[in-house]
Amino acid sequence: MQKPIHIFSWNRPFLPSFARFLDSENLGTLDVPLLVSPTYRPWQYLQGLLSRPGETRILPRLLTLTELVELWHKEVKRSSPTQASILDSVHLVWQAIHMLDEGEAKDMLASMDLNSFFPWGEKIASLVDEMLGCNILPEDVLACDDEVLPEAAKLLQSLGQIGKNYLALLNEHNLTTTGLAQYEVAASLEHPLPSLVRPTRHRPVYIMGFYNLNATRELILKRLWEDGATICLHTDPLVADPARRHRAHWICQRHVQLLEEWQAEAVLHNDEKSGSEKGSQPSVHFFSGYDLHSQLSRLRDDLQGLDTEQKACVLLPTAGLLMPTLHHVPESLRPHLNIAMGLCVADTPIFQLVHDLLLLQDNRDNEGRYHWKRLLACADSPLLAGLEGPFGEGILPAIRRYRTQLCRGLRFVDPFEDVLRAEIFDDAPAESAAMRELLLVLVTGFAEISTTEDLAQALQGLCDHFNTRGTTLRSTSPVDMEALFHIEHRLIPMLRNTLLHESELGLKVLVRILDDFCGKEHMFFEPGASVVPDSPQKRHNPCEASLQIVNVLESTLLSFDRVYVLDATDDSLPGPKKHDPLLPDSLRAVLGLPDLRLEETETGYGILRLCKSSGEKFFYWQEGITRTWLFDGKKSRSRFVEEYIWELEQKLGRVLASGEAPLEVARCVLTPMQPQDRTLPVQDRIFEILQDRLASPLSPSAMDQYLSCPLQFGFARLAGLKALEMVNETDDPTGLGTLIHEVLETFHGRHLNELLEDREACAKELVEIFRDTLHSDSCLLSMTLPPASLAMLEAQGSRKLETYILNQPEDSRPILLERDISAHVSVSGRDISLFGRIDRMDRRKRGLVVLDYKTGTRINNVHPRLWTMDAFFEKVQALTVASTLDATDKRTLHELFLTLRENAKSIQLPCYVTICTHETRQLKRESMRPDIWPEGKFGDAAFVALASKGEEIPIDALKRKGRASDEMDERHRRILSLCPKLVELVVLHMQHTEELVQMRDPVRCGRCSFAQLCLA
Repeated sequence: MQKPIHIFSWNRPFLPSFARFLDSENLGTLDVPLLVSPTYRPWQYLQGLLSRPGETRILPRLLTLTELVELWHKEVKRSSPTQASILDSVHLVWQAIHMLDEGEAKDMLASMDLNSFFPWGEKIASLVDEMLGCNILPEDVLACDDEVLPEAAKLLQSLGQIGKNYLALLNEHNLTTTGLAQYEVAASLEHPLPSLVRPTRHRPVYIMGFYNLNATRELILKRLWEDGATICLHTDPLVADPARRHRAHWICQRHVQLLEEWQAEAVLHNDEKSGSEKGSQPSVHFFSGYDLHSQLSRLRDDLQGLDTEQKACVLLPTAGLLMPTLHHVPESLRPHLNIAMGLCVADTPIFQLVHDLLLLQDNRDNEGRYHWKRLLACADSPLLAGLEGPFGEGILPAIRRYRTQLCRGLRFVDPFEDVLRAEIFDDAPAESAAMRELLLVLVTGFAEISTTEDLAQALQGLCDHFNTRGTTLRSTSPVDMEALFHIEHRLIPMLRNTLLHESELGLKVLVRILDDFCGKEHMFFEPGASVVPDSPQKRHNPCEASLQIVNVLESTLLSFDRVYVLDATDDSLPGPKKHDPLLPDSLRAVLGLPDLRLEETETGYGILRLCKSSGEKFFYWQEGITRTWLFDGKKSRSRFVEEYIWELEQKLGRVLASGEAPLEVARCVLTPMQPQDRTLPVQDRIFEILQDRLASPLSPSAMDQYLSCPLQFGFARLAGLKALEMVNETDDPTGLGTLIHEVLETFHGRHLNELLEDREACAKELVEIFRDTLHSDSCLLSMTLPPASLAMLEAQGSRKLETYILNQPEDSRPILLERDISAHVSVSGRDISLFGRIDRMDRRKRGLVVLDYKTGTRINNVHPRLWTMDAFFEKVQALTVASTLDATDKRTLHELFLTLRENAKSIQLPCYVTICTHETRQLKRESMRPDIWPEGKFGDAAFVALASKGEEIPIDALKRKGRASDEMDERHRRILSLCPKLVELVVLHMQHTEELVQMRDPVRCGRCSFAQLCLA
């Protein structure tokens, strides 16, 4: 007997009205109504609404539509077929294509292995299942070559036969799918309904909360309705009026269509106890933020005004917003928080660890070694810190040793031989044993996996290890232990009990299987877990929580005093437009399938129904420079928010301006902070260390470091801080410099005290030495550099060295190579020792010339104008000979130091000039042997720019064009005599400085190892 369809106005809450409607049905005490709803969520609220103190009654039973179909399907089949997993479906589709007659689809399969076919198999299985759910048997799709990829076209042209074979294989293995179960139930509707679902006097059936239904589900519900089930729709009240249905809200036209297709009578359910409709005077608030944090900050403020007696809901479009939202819930509301939205296993650290372990295996080199960064990512998993070693000790110290050694090693390493056997573990056998046990599970356990059975075995080993060694994780990481439970009891059985368990699969396919499962597997929080009942007999009802966090699907049929919709942008609500590479929208209509926008209207109905039936609404969205994946466009507010704004503007009769209530915009006052130079006071222990440092030999590099940034000098040379050791992933400037110095030392050592007569032969010889050295076992660059960088280094290095030889001066005659030199200077009566190492010394016409090789593109030198600043050098001379310095002298000293920084980025060459001049004078004074220091006058010092053309950059970089030779010679002699003054100035400043100040330089600060300390 057909009943009228009951329409409940969506301007009032549904569940209280439905509870009163059930009371008006005059059910017997022993009658057990059967409720059919999209989700279980409404049943948790109906329990409280239907339970009354002092009254004994049997509460209704609730089934989701999926459970109803499964129950009905078992009655139809007279058996219990097993639900096929996606792995089973792909395997059966693979076999179904093999069963085809000769054709293009089978020919294509012959050239495709199972790994390549897997994505297509997933799509074919999903498409067939969707067609069955729409009560359509698979058919061939012809003439689709211009619409889809060639592979998809060949599969679609044989879709009918593939589907037929696939269904036969499902039946053969006693398997079923969701779509197949719906199709077979819909095909049996001519027979009497099973007793378990048939509406009777003592078991009335109520169907509620549905919107979009595929063809088979609609047939099933219609059959129930024809046999006496009651259908309740929460929708626009105009739907119940045949004369005004066309004026109903556009999102409710699906309900209008349902009434007309079923030729059903609609009855508007008038609930007198509900009071006035909430939609008559809506209270809507809008907030436009500039990022997610600004939305959450405003959400926290709005939640502060929530009355403890009020029921509120935070609606999240995506699961990724759950954890940030929980961090912004006020403390006062957390004890009453009810979290219904499930957290995906893919959002937990345990999934990230397993994912990294699989990627680790995918990045092995030909010798089976692992990339250091992948190993480091696995070692850095926060879960490992909670494990214990074989002797009960914490494993965290062992992990720290392990990662330290990883950062010191090569790009590709053996996790056992290259790391565990390193010297760093020599004094820690217990830590070495703990790491070995862990690596056997994490690395060796996942090393040889090619099937789902192998992956299941590796995951089981991981679960067993965490269950055995993770005692503290049970209390410190309950979410991860719950995720581990899902992996052990859901994923592993699926991997083992599949028809595909023995098939050889690639690692990328196994990663895809893991990602798909963990992305769909939800771990639901226990409702009201933070609320402790007063007694064991008292059960907590989740509807009693003052604040709840749900997603759109879970909000079906619910209503609240306040609703907060977060991230209400068009790419979240309704979401990005989907694209199916196998069957795009243009071909879906050919098969009679609905377009891909069906889910969009379902989302729209859920949002609007919840907002219409609730009290105050709060919408938050992001506007700004953040771009979406679609067309690289800016984020825009959701079309459902636009509708609310448009309705409000219709009532006001004008357009709302941005920032005008209730259309609020995030506002913040920007107060830019001036950069503050960080300083390190030179007092107490730092002063003592600095004085000890001055008593030791000073190198040109140390004085250059002090000149460029005294604070960096303090961190590195006084505080003893060291940069983090990390494996080089790109170019290695330090290693390149060592290589070039070794090559040039070898080459010039063969031609010591000789002129380079045959330049072409010398260039060829130098290139051969370079290549032999680069590929020798002693050169680590061949192992540390990426292949592309190594090939580029060999090509560019050979060309640069050839240019270097061709640009050598005609009178170049090397006499010293890689020689240590030292000297003493007197500054304010204190002797300072200077120490350096010259790369090369030549004997030329103008005298002894010191050369320093530079492999970088940036060469710091003294600006030519500095040598003309007579007043500057006079002040330096006055200060360096003074026995004491007063406050005025110290200010003058600092001003001179800053002037030197402005005109000299480096004093390395002046240091070499100072030392070499001193050595030459000592030779004349003490008659030193020529084999220790060569005889002759000191002539010049220069850098050799190997990164460009190998030209020399002398200490006086002034261009000589248009200047007389005697004038330049006089200038050159004066420069050599002034070089010691620059060295003395830096040393004097080091002696008397009271604080080491940060000297900002964009280039140098960007490369500084201690840059983060300046920001702290």
